[in-house]
Amino acid sequence: MFELKNDFSFEALNNCMGRGKKTDLIADAFETKINELKKKGQVGTASIYNSAKLMFLSYKPNLKFKDVTPKFLELFESFAKTKIRYATLGMYLRCLRSLFNKAIGDGEIPASSYPFSKNQNDKKYKIKAGTGTKIALSVDQLAKFIQYEPLFEAQQRHKDLFLLSFHLGGINIKDLLLLRWENLKQGELVYIREKTARTSAKEIEIKTPLNNEAKAIIERWGNTDKRPKARILPYMPDGATPELIRKVTLNVVRNLNRDLYKISDKLEIDGLSSMVARHSIATLMKNNKVSESFIKEMLGHTDIKTTQNYLKSFESEQRKETFNMIENVINKAVNKG
Repeated sequence: MFELKNDFSFEALNNCMGRGKKTDLIADAFETKINELKKKGQVGTASIYNSAKLMFLSYKPNLKFKDVTPKFLELFESFAKTKIRYATLGMYLRCLRSLFNKAIGDGEIPASSYPFSKNQNDKKYKIKAGTGTKIALSVDQLAKFIQYEPLFEAQQRHKDLFLLSFHLGGINIKDLLLLRWENLKQGELVYIREKTARTSAKEIEIKTPLNNEAKAIIERWGNTDKRPKARILPYMPDGATPELIRKVTLNVVRNLNRDLYKISDKLEIDGLSSMVARHSIATLMKNNKVSESFIKEMLGHTDIKTTQNYLKSFESEQRKETFNMIENVINKAVNKG
């Protein structure tokens, strides 16, 4: 029996009576999480959880918590890595790990069933860190990109959108599209990154100086409606739902990347995409001895370890470029002789 309290509600009654109907199905846990995320407006994260659910169920329909063992996860990894990148695989596995943590915390499954590693010495499954494909433009490549003459207006607009992201500290496209004129304060852009606004206990305010290049691009393509609440760029309608925000952002990124690919083909720069602006300014700052704490603030990371891992992903390419440079110096000397 349960005890009636002053804060009684039929919703609480249903939750209480429904506890005995919980299933061990992974699909049910995913659906509950996805619905929670959608209610919070986190449609992007909900989409990732939905993709993770489909991937796990494509490997084993009617998958249950008790089926997920370290051995199962190793076999699933072998299956999934032929279909998706390691970075994506890592995201999906972290989704599943989150479901396990909640189910154990709610007392729905025993803690002993947890299949993921908690330290380096245990024999449980360890989620591998996928670095993904991150490229950053060198100073020379960036100069070539800036000097490139677009073939038509849409390509010029997309070139400028990439450069605006770069000049505003690597702001991602979604945050860029959501900016309002009121975010410009005393020569600086002041905003809270949408990705962390709902997930962080403490909101982190990002401040980026508005340089002349950024001002020129905004002047060229900015919204003619200058009211404080109006968007700076005329892409995102007022009152847009989380679903519409996601749809508009994906559409802009798709068109942007299409033109960036065409430009990269002309300039012979591999892998040019919207995210390269963020990677490029972070790497440029690192190479010019800017402190990691400053880069952390600029990127809107909540933890310095996130920034360190982010910057670490570029070190392999930098080593490669350094040794290529040394090889070129030697070859020039040999050919000269």
